[in-house]
Amino acid sequence: MRTEDSHYTVQELMAALNRKEIVINRAYQRSSGVWPPSAKTYFIDTILEGFEFPKLYFFQAFDPERQEGFKEVVDGQQMLMTIHDFVNNKFKLGEASRKFRGYRFQDLSQEKQKEILLYPVQVGVIRNAERSDLLEMFRRMNAYTSPLNPAENRHVEFQGEFKWFIVDLADQHTPYFEAFEVLTQRQIIRMGDALLLSEMAQVLDCGIVDRSE
Repeated sequence: MRTEDSHYTVQELMAALNRKEIVINRAYQRSSGVWPPSAKTYFIDTILEGFEFPKLYFFQAFDPERQEGFKEVVDGQQMLMTIHDFVNNKFKLGEASRKFRGYRFQDLSQEKQKEILLYPVQVGVIRNAERSDLLEMFRRMNAYTSPLNPAENRHVEFQGEFKWFIVDLADQHTPYFEAFEVLTQRQIIRMGDALLLSEMAQVLDCGIVDRSE
């Protein structure tokens, strides 16, 4: 089994999906309804803000009846279908997007639509693999995926002025937390900075109280 790294634009991926050159194989995937609306919004906002996201994995397969090659999605169904649904105006962005809340794809400016369609997506294309190899690869990829911690779950689920107040504070002060070794990089990546700032704000507002989720 070998994997080749490649890049596709969102526009190229959507066109390949429509032509069924890329297909979803349910053997590797969870239900398409796993992601809640807030998670879908946060993911699309990631693209709108120009941040990277984990690469997708496709398996290069072959249909002997049609004598044509096609690609099966081994990992990344949720991301791929969220992009597909947004580009096709099937949902509007929620409160997890501060700048584009309430927007469907058709409501974005032409420049923003262009940015999404031309956004480069990293893809690992798996070749020369048996089905058993793919299933084992998928199991291993998911075995080492860290579950969301309580702070990350709250960030996805809840919206409001206080949340974005903390996010703004983190943007300003996290470089100092790292420089003075108040928090490690891993803690910051897992939202330790937002948790610390939330607790500091709570102390200033309510005094010292018992901590709870």
